[in-house]
Amino acid sequence: MEIIKEKSNYIKRHWRAIQGAHNPKIPGCSMEGHISHNLASIFSSRPKAYTEKNLIKYANLRNLFLNNVDILNVYLDTLHFEKEDNVLEIKKEVLDFSMFASKTSYDKSSTSNWVKGLISKN
Repeated sequence: MEIIKEKSNYIKRHWRAIQGAHNPKIPGCSMEGHISHNLASIFSSRPKAYTEKNLIKYANLRNLFLNNVDILNVYLDTLHFEKEDNVLEIKKEVLDFSMFASKTSYDKSSTSNWVKGLISKN
């Protein structure tokens, strides 16, 4: 009986807020949740110090990542190497990034074996 009385009092105290939550004329905003989940948790959960300049860069990279933008190609698009009279554009599909591929297991010999294999191919 006491629980019913407590819940009833809670509803009475918050009746205006409850009605506002169901009012279709006032749309809710999920901005605070997005900021907390996508930005604040990443940068505040790890005890690091960020300069304002780097924090802006990290936030922009996080934004690209969350929007499924290929960050490697974005970076490579900023690089231009001049070759004779034209500009050579670099795309990740042209380059070999296999050395950055994650391995299922790691031991000291796997790295040296990979290097020996690469040398023997070339």
